[in-house]
Amino acid sequence: MLPPALRDLLLADTADELEVMEEDDDPYVARVVELREQAKVDRTGAFEGFSRLVEELEAKCAVAELLATGPVQTQFCDNQLVRMVLPVLEEDRSVRILRAPDALYFAQHEICSFYAEQEDFERALPEVRHLYDLARSSMQSHFALINVLARLERFDEIIEVARHGLRIASDRSAIGYLFYRLAFAYWNCDQLDLALACYRLVPRGEESGSSALEEMQGLMNEMGVSEPPTFEEAVETIRKAGLELPPVSAVTNQLADAAVQLVDNGFFFLARGCIFQMWRTMGNDELGSLNRSLG
Repeated sequence: MLPPALRDLLLADTADELEVMEEDDDPYVARVVELREQAKVDRTGAFEGFSRLVEELEAKCAVAELLATGPVQTQFCDNQLVRMVLPVLEEDRSVRILRAPDALYFAQHEICSFYAEQEDFERALPEVRHLYDLARSSMQSHFALINVLARLERFDEIIEVARHGLRIASDRSAIGYLFYRLAFAYWNCDQLDLALACYRLVPRGEESGSSALEEMQGLMNEMGVSEPPTFEEAVETIRKAGLELPPVSAVTNQLADAAVQLVDNGFFFLARGCIFQMWRTMGNDELGSLNRSLG
């Protein structure tokens, strides 16, 4: 059992509720693997199989929610860190998180991919929204929804999804991609100063960095601006728009509080995940030493 303070912080009553890894021999994951093989020769048949699998697993999740004695949410978390950050999105501390099966997320993702491959983005949109709702703290679900919205040129909605992602993002590459997509969406919504600030905040050296620089130059030409804003000016611009430079304080505080309380209560493996991410993001030597000491 977790102590009361950790229960409220992590929205879990026991340590095993924080587990995100599926069993190696999970039969539903095995079915996903089989259907992926089938898709190589029979895409339509595999799609039908994925649809049936989603229906079956959603029914199991619905039963678990009905049997719960308090308020619950079913969520997929693709790693331990995402599970630790998930409570930042929830105001009701009495809610408990039920783990969505990996196979449910994988099968739903395959359904989204099926429609995207056919460039049927109108039919892909409700499916990818369902994926997003299933994994609200996963960066991959944010990216999938943004990609479909971009093909439909629904830039206002891209802004909403990207801003939501930036509230919980802590990885440099994810932060870079979200700012990159946010910049282009603001440009298309004629919020040019905000667009320029977002391009400026894409971290250099990340996957989106070179594209962001190229597009930023095009935007500057359109605006008649010869120099990009400084980093500090860009941060001030997004702050005025209600955005905080990620990782935001709510996320860093969540990870720090979780790390301290987990160490104090002997949950060293869980604590190390929090500390490792803070070290990666902040580059603090003391955090690096602490991370190694818990290894």
